Amino acid sequence: MITINNAPISGRILLDANSTIVSITSNNGLGYYFRALIYVNDVLHDTQGWSRKDDFTAEKDLKKLYNAYYDPVFNQEFTEGLTEQSHLIKKINIVIQERSLADDTIQQTATFPEFFFMYNVAPTVFDDLTKVQFLGLDTPVMQVGKNGNISIPFMVNADSENVSVELSDNLDTVLDFKSAGTVTGSRVYLYNFDLKSIELSDNALYLNIKVAVGTSFVIKHARIILLPDYPVKEIAYMNNFGYWIYAYLDGQFSSDSNFEILKYETNDNQERIFEINESETYTINSGSLLASEKELIRQICLSLKTYLRIGNEWLEMSNTTKKISTFRERTGNYSESLVFNLRKNASIENTATDRPVFEESLVISDVVVEIVEEGISTGVNIRMWVEFFGIEAEDPVTLVMTKSGIDNLYTVPVYTLPTTGQKYIYYGLGGLDYPRGNYNVKVRLLSDPSVESNVIPVTV
Repeated sequence: MITINNAPISGRILLDANSTIVSITSNNGLGYYFRALIYVNDVLHDTQGWSRKDDFTAEKDLKKLYNAYYDPVFNQEFTEGLTEQSHLIKKINIVIQERSLADDTIQQTATFPEFFFMYNVAPTVFDDLTKVQFLGLDTPVMQVGKNGNISIPFMVNADSENVSVELSDNLDTVLDFKSAGTVTGSRVYLYNFDLKSIELSDNALYLNIKVAVGTSFVIKHARIILLPDYPVKEIAYMNNFGYWIYAYLDGQFSSDSNFEILKYETNDNQERIFEINESETYTINSGSLLASEKELIRQICLSLKTYLRIGNEWLEMSNTTKKISTFRERTGNYSESLVFNLRKNASIENTATDRPVFEESLVISDVVVEIVEEGISTGVNIRMWVEFFGIEAEDPVTLVMTKSGIDNLYTVPVYTLPTTGQKYIYYGLGGLDYPRGNYNVKVRLLSDPSVESNVIPVTV
């Protein structure tokens, strides 16, 4: 019998970057190992071998189980409205198999309660049962330009209640109202509004964004930048929950070109330049910020992805700000400088190239077997680069691992590298107690099993 000692509560939403410790115990001791089959949105995502801390019990931290596969994409075209967001929430099912080390047969199984993971970057306090809450908007007061964009992600836990967003100014003038209708359960929404679509009153000093679920509500305030010291700068940064937030600063802007000169020394002690890398450094001063507004700067500095609008173009930047002031005694106004870097001579692929034309085929171009140690667990993973020639790419596919004439079939997802478009499959073969030996590995289409790839020998 497999006993589940600790597991997520059925139906609950957990944060992927927070720790989620699970624990299982078997009545069998030596001679057996645990294999975990992890399904994401009902598709097998990974198999893992869970090492035991003693002869009977295994513990595993599911922290960042799916983190690398979320894809928060910045859309440069801003779209107004109130829309439900489901792409950053994934349903998780975990099936535990206990297998014999002798012949790898399944001895017994157990299934975890179904739960959900929601994307986040850094650990944070979170309760999915809160009636209504903003997601990753930690600054008490936001700043917005008179022609800026407002983007508000929030989560609700409704019980047949109406969900709505109301935008108003300090004169109690309602500028916009959106309703999601009657909602039941936990949902995530994104409210977008473009201030260019309305005419603000000359007496409007700040905006109120009220999110209501039934009779419960939360309010976020945004100060309007009315008399900027310099032209208002627009920044879009990815917050802790993967949503793009727009920030506006009215401090001084400057840019500098930086040159990294790479040299080598010849045999006659002469220096020769072989490459010069150029980068641009952008410095934006925040302008004067109140204590209730300076948290905005910290949120931008902590963002993994940041875009700066230069003219009509959004440029992705690398944040290089080293430190900011968090508190200064007897100080009511704060001013910080944000520093960003942009490499200018990045790699550009030639377009005057060609590749051979293949008949319809599925090809494994490379295989990497890696030993992975993560916390208390150690496992073996296999990564295969696959190419589809003359056929439409499929997801998922069937992975066939043959050992001693016996085919082991696994349904696995196909991932795409966002930078190159290359496709690969990634599969966990279990812990170090997984049966060792030589395998013949190939991939076949689910829709047409007759279409198979080449066979690659793999030693585990």
